[in-house]
Amino acid sequence: DYTSVDAGGSLNVKTGGDLTTGNLTINTTGTAAIDGAAKVTTDTTVFGSLNVNQTGALDTATLGIGSGGIANIAGLTNIGRATTPGNLNATALLVGQGGAFQTKDLKVNDGGTISNRGDIKVVGNYTQEAGSIYEIGAANKAGDLAKIVADTATINGGTVLIDTKGVKGGKHVIVETLLGLTGEYEKYTARTDSGYVRALLDYDEYNAYFILNLSSNFAAAALTRNQQAELWWSICAYHD
Repeated sequence: DYTSVDAGGSLNVKTGGDLTTGNLTINTTGTAAIDGAAKVTTDTTVFGSLNVNQTGALDTATLGIGSGGIANIAGLTNIGRATTPGNLNATALLVGQGGAFQTKDLKVNDGGTISNRGDIKVVGNYTQEAGSIYEIGAANKAGDLAKIVADTATINGGTVLIDTKGVKGGKHVIVETLLGLTGEYEKYTARTDSGYVRALLDYDEYNAYFILNLSSNFAAAALTRNQQAELWWSICAYHD
């Protein structure tokens, strides 16, 4: 089965109602409001607007949000294997460039994956558990990394995967909180495509950072300032 909300159309699953479908696509300027129960056995794709309200529950394999798409979840979002049902329950959350996702609380459980190139906002707590993945790439043409913005964050392990294609050098915030961050990721992997680039994670009491800069091998390869500048831009040319 396949359910499509076309441009200018609307879908409303009312309180006490239910919807079961194979795929759900909300196209540009289409809207969907979930106040009852919706089960999507494969993918939910949003280019318009999706609202899962306090009385609603959306279960889907993957929630993907494309450019111009907006998803608002009134309560808990569970990604991965969860013990407590949320208003949104999915295996993976994919937010593309120009997409936006907002939820009250976000928990990335064992087996869950977030892939972020857009805007993720949590108006509560963001929790990352062991066995989960947070994958990040460039959010815009300026080369800034995408990030999660939350009131608080609790990181109990998990893996960070960073695609540096299109990402400028320097220090990037990947998790930003208003009230504080505790814990660290268990491990991270960054694809740099160059032995002259060094990548690492860093933390303070509020934020988690990804740092992309030149390694100690760089000085040996280019002795003058002009040579360093030319080599740096040649290393980063694939970013464009």
